[in-house]
Amino acid sequence: MHLVAAGNADALRAGYGHWTQTLRRSRLGVALRPNPSVDGDLWQVTLPRRTTAGFPPGRGYLIADGRIELVQVARR
Repeated sequence: MHLVAAGNADALRAGYGHWTQTLRRSRLGVALRPNPSVDGDLWQVTLPRRTTAGFPPGRGYLIADGRIELVQVARR
């Protein structure tokens, strides 16, 4: 079984004791159009401060077990 959840980064950071805390501990997620100064804290990683790619809609970082990869999420 897989679970996909989405949320505003500010709300997720403030959700102490919330069920999303368990998801955060998995250290697996996608940060779309992230704020590199603070959003990496959700997954206990440091996001790159600069990228030459920019962040159009759907672009972000895939975070898995501390590894970070720039991705583009498709939409229809």
